[in-house]
Amino acid sequence: MRRLAPGGMLAFALAACRGPSTPSPAASPPPLADVIEAIFLGSGPLAAGDCVSPGTLATPLRSATLTVVIGATIDAAGQRAIEDALTDVQQVNNGRFRLVVERSRDADPLPGPLQITSADVPEAAIQMLCSPGGSGCTRVFTFSGASITSARCVQRIGTSPRLKAHELGHAIGLCHVDRDRMPAAVMAPSPGTMAQDCFSALELDAIRAVYGSGLEAGATRGDFERAGLR
Repeated sequence: MRRLAPGGMLAFALAACRGPSTPSPAASPPPLADVIEAIFLGSGPLAAGDCVSPGTLATPLRSATLTVVIGATIDAAGQRAIEDALTDVQQVNNGRFRLVVERSRDADPLPGPLQITSADVPEAAIQMLCSPGGSGCTRVFTFSGASITSARCVQRIGTSPRLKAHELGHAIGLCHVDRDRMPAAVMAPSPGTMAQDCFSALELDAIRAVYGSGLEAGATRGDFERAGLR
């Protein structure tokens, strides 16, 4: 997958929201540092690509409130999946940014400043906007420095609610994790989380550690090392 500049596309979504995989349950949990590197830098032994800015930390603008605008094509189950994923992220993001939901009358709204949009679109639109074989994708529209200030998520009509939450992860800067290298027990959803198909306990620990570290958008692997996260 090539490096993505502002306006570039991310195909499919966070591995944390994919369907079940079958790695050996007897395998040892990977180091938290490897999970952090994969999710936030798109590198290391657990990385599976698809990052907004490979090698640097991409995150919403600090202290900002971003509105997640849900298109009229998304049904109630899809909206619940998005809202549950937002709840999980906000429980572990150390107050770094706030996400609120707004319903739109438009089928496929485009984001304004400090907005993330999500819509289910026809197959023809997916073929035009996304990588071949993808069921959805995310485009980061605008940045303030290295901080994300708006993004657009689209999913093919008829895809699961899981994919809506999945794409939202990319919109706030999260990368793929290779599920096949993660033990099944580790990848099980975290008890007590709302988005039960999305975040494992280890992934939530990784998000909590980075958002609580004081690292700013644009931080490199060296910055992660100095912060004790790598």
